[in-house]
Amino acid sequence: MFVKIHRAETIQNFNVWAYGDNGIVRGSGLFASKTGISVYHHFLLPKNEQWNFVSGEYRLEVYAETPNNKTEKLFEQKLSLTTDQTKDIELGKAVYFDWAPNTGQYVSYSDIRTNEKWRGEDKKNTQ
Repeated sequence: MFVKIHRAETIQNFNVWAYGDNGIVRGSGLFASKTGISVYHHFLLPKNEQWNFVSGEYRLEVYAETPNNKTEKLFEQKLSLTTDQTKDIELGKAVYFDWAPNTGQYVSYSDIRTNEKWRGEDKKNTQ
């Protein structure tokens, strides 16, 4: 699997794929049965590449290679980042996108990166 991010006239591939709920495993294949599969997916840049997020509109495309070696687009979504969110990324924070079914789009916010956050157990709100 890999992700393409489009911003204006720029396209960047995030072609290092990893997945997992408790630690990540570098992607080597994934079988999805008729009932589906649910895991966290992580798409990274190759080791020596860099990408700087700036505020604005993005188009995210997710691709997978099928068993017959054909690359297929699985998903496409428009997303946007605010200036404050791009500053938060520079500070090491993460930007999260939550689906809002009432508006039919993702709502974004930035917050700290923690293992607890990935599991939905934000400890700072429970103290």
